[in-house]
Amino acid sequence: MFLYTSFQLFILSICLWQLGLSDPLDITVYSDTPLTSRYSGKRRFRGYAIQEDKDISNLSVGILYKNIDGRDKVTWNDTKPHKNTVQQQEKSMPNGKIFNTNSKIEFRTFIDHKFLGVTDLQPDDRVGVFSFEAKKGKVVTDSAIVLTSDSAVIRMEYRTISVGIGESVTINLSKGGDLTDLRWRHNYGEEIDYLRGNTSAVIENIRRKDDGVYECYIGDSPDGNHGIMRLIVRACPSPKWNPPDCEMDCPVCYNGVCDDKTGVCICTAGFKGTSCKQGCGNNHWGRDCNYVCATGGNCKGNLLCPPDPVGCACHNGFGGSDCNKECDTGFYGADCRQVCHCDSGNCDTTRGCGPVSTCIDDYTGKICLVPLFCPSGFFGDLCNYPCHCKDSEDCNRDGSCDNGCHKAWAGPNCSIGNTIKC
Repeated sequence: MFLYTSFQLFILSICLWQLGLSDPLDITVYSDTPLTSRYSGKRRFRGYAIQEDKDISNLSVGILYKNIDGRDKVTWNDTKPHKNTVQQQEKSMPNGKIFNTNSKIEFRTFIDHKFLGVTDLQPDDRVGVFSFEAKKGKVVTDSAIVLTSDSAVIRMEYRTISVGIGESVTINLSKGGDLTDLRWRHNYGEEIDYLRGNTSAVIENIRRKDDGVYECYIGDSPDGNHGIMRLIVRACPSPKWNPPDCEMDCPVCYNGVCDDKTGVCICTAGFKGTSCKQGCGNNHWGRDCNYVCATGGNCKGNLLCPPDPVGCACHNGFGGSDCNKECDTGFYGADCRQVCHCDSGNCDTTRGCGPVSTCIDDYTGKICLVPLFCPSGFFGDLCNYPCHCKDSEDCNRDGSCDNGCHKAWAGPNCSIGNTIKC
């Protein structure tokens, strides 16, 4: 893994041009009601497409992975709106697609962006994972928003988790550990028998088929007041991009995730820049932080979902199930997941450590994000990539293994899967 030089970025741009690729579109799914109620109030979400050159088109919304015929892919519903008005959609959607709802479809076109959303969500539609897609020529960018009930007796620790293929993940509950008869299911399918009664789900040696929606509930089936989250599985191991070979090294993404198709850093809401180092403050979002949640206010209480593979989180500086909780001392970032490694007085909940901070806890760098030493089993500038050495030995900081790679892995940093089909 390495940081790109100007020359390398130039060569990379040529490679991307030859591959017919370009940066993902600047889209965000946004909701000011992260928790939904079955009984009162308007509930809505909007997918924003920032159209810098005014030709982003073909916006569509749908329900993620809830497809009738069992296909292992996203099902989108293209509403094909033609007027800048709130429209009442019929119960039966075009082409028999599955986002059948009496909710209103909302569409607007402005000078610098478009949005397509759903308002007045009907009670049966208010809990779930809703998809959003934007197209511009051959570039297709998608995202999804996770809406849960305000009265849920079970809740997941995070709305989304992003992980590389071939790795492992643990999905934890933040509420519901004292409940009995817990059940789990994946992509609205049958119950996962081996997870019955568990307060967490451990998934090892992840494949693309593990991507999608996970639910935890009590009894025979979910009732709307249950835990729901989305697992995003990148098509490459975490340090790599460019499937199916996955031979390209990702840049360092400090507050974001490396896109597996283009190799660029997709920042979490509230950060910008090629490596997602720069904070936007507590009221701005979008790739260049040009959009605000409220005039003179902040993004407290709002849920934002940038392009995949980042996923959904409260805006930078806020956390909690309703996104109304400011980060505790020493924490910052989207969902308050990031830890400051400097004196607490220099930790900004929306930016992290400042450029003149004194680093602590064996961290270094201008904003104290780089560990001096990696914990056992990890490597990389941020020590966030798993080692793949023979006999489970620790790897070097660059991922290389003195005793060779595990038989399932290859490459200079043992991160190219021999048996993984990306």
